[in-house]
Amino acid sequence: MIYIFVGLFTVILAYCTQISLDTQNAGAAHNYLNTKNQQSKIAVTTGQKQQSSNFPGRFALFLETARSGDAKTAQLCLRNEQNVDEVDHLGRTALHWAALSGSDEVLSLLLRNGASIDQQDTLDGLTALHYAAFYGHVKSTRLLVCAGASMTVMDNRRMNPLQLTEMASLKLASVQPTHQMIIKYLRGAMKDDVTPPLENVAGLTVLRLVERQAQSLPQME
Repeated sequence: MIYIFVGLFTVILAYCTQISLDTQNAGAAHNYLNTKNQQSKIAVTTGQKQQSSNFPGRFALFLETARSGDAKTAQLCLRNEQNVDEVDHLGRTALHWAALSGSDEVLSLLLRNGASIDQQDTLDGLTALHYAAFYGHVKSTRLLVCAGASMTVMDNRRMNPLQLTEMASLKLASVQPTHQMIIKYLRGAMKDDVTPPLENVAGLTVLRLVERQAQSLPQME
């Protein structure tokens, strides 16, 4: 048992260390990028040629812009030759993080710059659409669908984005008011490819189960 706890502690420590390092790198890269941007403006006015190059922390900063919705800095990273489809240690791209966070402006920017829309992460096999729908981001979901995202691609649990959203709506801890909006939207958009509603072992559809859960909650007078 002690070996399990030691192993778990080691994993958590490594993860926290990675997050801390990414944050530090992102901060340093942000300062560097601002300086480089000013130098580029000077080069334009003086007629000098300014070369773009990689710099430490650029990718960490790029992911942070996707999480925070900082489209301006994301654009600067792309102008400095940041690979739009570079992945982190979980196989997630900036598009995954933008969809997960509901950063619609950054999401649109990444799509315009050729981001791989159906790329799956290595953790759970999730696409950007899986993330946007699961976390209840209506606009991000619509943006991805309108851009041609696959609505039938399966994750590692053999669930498409619609099914994953239905699963989320079953859990009171993760359910969002927007989940039913997304479910309805995806069902309409999938047309002939739509999958039957998920059912629990008692045969209740997702919608009926959510309604039953809502009725069991304390009601306001």
